Amino acid sequence: MSEQIKQDIDLIEILFYLKKKVDEYQQNSGQ
Repeated sequence: MSEQIKQDIDLIEILFYLKKKVDEYQQNSGQ
């Protein structure tokens, strides 16, 4: 696997992690 693809995958994983955290935060603050 090339370094560029690996970096892209790392970025995607970080984005998904942040999105999950934001969704959890919005649910908690919405109650």
